[in-house]
Amino acid sequence: MILTASTLTACKDPCECTAIRLGGVDIPDSSYRSEEPRYLDKLIISEDPAVIQTFYTCKECNSTYHLVPYRRKFPFPAFHDAFILDFSVQARNAAMVVLSTDGTKAGNLYQMVLGISGGTAIRRCTECRKLHFVSSPGVLSEQEMRRFWLRYDNGTFALGKHQQAAYFKWTDPAPKAAPLFYGFASWDWPQTWAAHHACH
Repeated sequence: MILTASTLTACKDPCECTAIRLGGVDIPDSSYRSEEPRYLDKLIISEDPAVIQTFYTCKECNSTYHLVPYRRKFPFPAFHDAFILDFSVQARNAAMVVLSTDGTKAGNLYQMVLGISGGTAIRRCTECRKLHFVSSPGVLSEQEMRRFWLRYDNGTFALGKHQQAAYFKWTDPAPKAAPLFYGFASWDWPQTWAAHHACH
């Protein structure tokens, strides 16, 4: 089954689209071409375990966000059930992708933290215990942007480095609520984030 992050649209300009692989095999043509070939500018997510999501785009755009210490930003529209985020971050430590019920700190449900205690962890709040931890030394850089992808699907998380398979996977055994917003949060040093997406 193929799910779309939003409605698929075909590019009018017959440009040569690029497949940016997010850690797996390209989706077969038959999965998204019903009749004539078309150029897709949206994200495709495959539920086939043998296929990992692929981002087809004719042109990639970036939205950049500079966060001062202890700042949160929810720049994306509300989602339902699932999303995938293609992002880069430059940070000294504790770069967080946060999921919230209402786009505020009060509604915080999850923090996916990169660069904490030499690894990557997920927790419910800053003071909460780690729900899952994977050793990943050097995952962040203060000198350069590092690119990752994150997929959330009804309580299941998968995180990987750009064009690599997921190194972090976890499913919440007892979800407290359904998140509706996701964004970025910084810790005690400034951070620069970029979200990569198809141009419109």
